Amino acid sequence: MKNENSSILTRVLSTISQAVSEFDKMMKLKFRMKNSVIEFPFRISYVDNVHVGRNVWIGKDAWFNLGEKCHLYIGEGTKIGRSCMFSGKANSILIGKNVLIAPRVYIATSRHKYEDVTEPVIKQGSLSKGNVTIEDDGWIGIGACIMPNVTIGKHSVIGANAVVIHDIPPYSVAIGNPAEVIKKYVLEQKRWVSVKSNNP
Repeated sequence: MKNENSSILTRVLSTISQAVSEFDKMMKLKFRMKNSVIEFPFRISYVDNVHVGRNVWIGKDAWFNLGEKCHLYIGEGTKIGRSCMFSGKANSILIGKNVLIAPRVYIATSRHKYEDVTEPVIKQGSLSKGNVTIEDDGWIGIGACIMPNVTIGKHSVIGANAVVIHDIPPYSVAIGNPAEVIKKYVLEQKRWVSVKSNNP
């Protein structure tokens, strides 16, 4: 009974310690932010690698799972919904100004290695593939996945649950898996026009 109580106490103290550590990280980040809000709970690694502009809002349950060589930049006025995960071993995630990111969006600069069929994927580590850039004024829909080495142009919209594996031009709407552009804004005509799919 004594050993069981000791084990429970150890687990409780460990949980409290982790919570305090995460809170300390959040407060360290918040101290550097200007007129911005982070909702708790919030998970972050390498807090010094996160650079946040003014008037940013980060919803609760966000997880910035960054490696030591991965940096995250969030421009002023950007809103990040709850339960988003931004992940990378290296490279950078660059989010512009006034970007709207819906809940449960996943952004990554790395991917798991899988090529060696004699080893489980979980044991093969990860591979950094390049920066992710989301330019100003865009909207990333709920549940979207933005994969490594991708740029999403200014004022572009990514539909719900889309998987972005290649660049999306400015002033475009893209949906699907993999994401394809279905609309674009024609500056000369000052209107949005439909784009025919390349799929047969």
